[in-house]
Amino acid sequence: MGHNHSKEMLQLRSERFVSTKSSDLKQMNLNPIYSYQHLRVRRLEEAVEGLDRWVPGLMTYVKKAKEDCNRSSSLLTHDESAAIYLYSMPIPFFSTLNATLRNKNRDALKPWFGYLKLFITALEKLPYVNTVVWRGVSGDIGSDFVDGSTETWWSVNSCSTDLNVVELYLGKTGTVFAIAVVNGKDISNYSAFKEEHEVVLLPGSALLIKSKPLSFEERLFIVHLEEKSGKSGQASNHAAAGNQIRSDNSNKAQPLSYKELDFPLHRSLDLSSVRNKPWKFRSLRDFWGYNELEIISANDEILLLYGDKQFFLLDDNLKTVSTLKDNILSSLKILDIAWSSLLCRFIAVTEKNVYIFDPKTCKLSCVENVQLERDEKKFISCTCTGNALFISTVNDGYPFHVDQYNLPDFTFFRQYTVSDLIEAKLSLTGDKLSNKNASKLKTDRREISTIRANRGRLAVIMKIEYKHYLYVVNMTKKPFEAGMTSLPSSGCKINRIASTGEWLMVCDDYNNNIMQISLDREFKTEYEAKEEYSYDKVKVALMFGSSSVVIVRGDNLEMYQV
Repeated sequence: MGHNHSKEMLQLRSERFVSTKSSDLKQMNLNPIYSYQHLRVRRLEEAVEGLDRWVPGLMTYVKKAKEDCNRSSSLLTHDESAAIYLYSMPIPFFSTLNATLRNKNRDALKPWFGYLKLFITALEKLPYVNTVVWRGVSGDIGSDFVDGSTETWWSVNSCSTDLNVVELYLGKTGTVFAIAVVNGKDISNYSAFKEEHEVVLLPGSALLIKSKPLSFEERLFIVHLEEKSGKSGQASNHAAAGNQIRSDNSNKAQPLSYKELDFPLHRSLDLSSVRNKPWKFRSLRDFWGYNELEIISANDEILLLYGDKQFFLLDDNLKTVSTLKDNILSSLKILDIAWSSLLCRFIAVTEKNVYIFDPKTCKLSCVENVQLERDEKKFISCTCTGNALFISTVNDGYPFHVDQYNLPDFTFFRQYTVSDLIEAKLSLTGDKLSNKNASKLKTDRREISTIRANRGRLAVIMKIEYKHYLYVVNMTKKPFEAGMTSLPSSGCKINRIASTGEWLMVCDDYNNNIMQISLDREFKTEYEAKEEYSYDKVKVALMFGSSSVVIVRGDNLEMYQV
């Protein structure tokens, strides 16, 4: 009986994030919900009075919600917090509410008006969320949604900012909606399951379908949706949030959008510990013998090592979690790897293709709609931040560019020249170059070697004539703002930006130094990465999580707490 109860609870939790059929989301009632709005806000016990005929044992659940909900909130009253908690509990309450919201007969909703008033009043007090969220539907139903059309969802729709949550409940196959929301409400601090990172879309949310279904890892289909700002007949009075830049061309994806970055730079990162004995240590010969490590990448929990046509995943103890050596990987020469927090996947580039690597399933798959057809054009480096993937490219030696693709559907957005990035002459009026400008670009000999991004900043290592420079481009400004720091040698490499977004880690293997540079470039420190017991030079240094630095020194992998 206990097993069946747990299975039932899991099923009820999954129903908040995954619909069994597309009709659960489709517009069923064209009439907005108004009548509840003029009611007074009542205690939760009073607001749900009479609903126990549809949800047996409801008052017991109400009591538990009031006991277990977030009572320390400065935004919500006790009853408002409990109303959100009740919605998130693994009971038939939310599913019954949503079925009634989709009912063509609006009179069926009247018994729910008291709860709706309390629930939506609570949601309106929470800050708006402007991000990409995920929701699923069982099976391949992508053909039910036409590119360019608008859908109105009248139920309360739960989404998650974590794709893994939706995948867990979706199963092996299905359709995933990637929704760029502007009016979402993050209820994770008030939910019965905080780890689900839940964002709620209010009844009446209008969603524009931005793309045809994209096959993802041969088992999922992704449909890209964009929430329309404004009321759009929504049940609440919330106003439009976010001043996102819109493209005039409906076939183009939305450009990179970030809120202004006015965060303080805390000087809390101390790299002096790299001179000491490492906190944790492992020999790279455990993986490849005498072959060299080619690329190292990371998220906050996992290190990904690439070398000798193999992937190795390591945990924060530098212990191997899993490995990948298959026919696809053995035929590739991977040039760079970046972590996408949006997709919860690593993205790898070769000269001509882009690949997705899932660290949980250890599966590598090609992104078919991002391929270079022309022989003279090549990918060089890649980086992700938010909903944007940047890939640096070169055309037959020169010139160098940075291409931007919008995630999750890998839609090409635009191409940036070197001048666009570092000369603050960016224009969003069009992507086509005049013959005169195109001819001028061909003579541009500035070389891009590595790019890394975080929180609206794009860091670029560039060779100009015989000197090397680090540029930090603020892409939240229009036109862009760029600052420059000279680098001491051609051996400088930039790896993952610290997860706080404040720091750049630049490794100079020629001088055996590690440079710590703040994004405002006002703070710069160099550490000679030299130890008494080792004469090997540092090849790679990158942030791992919020408090560790991983260094590749000779044939060793070393971790330091900083």
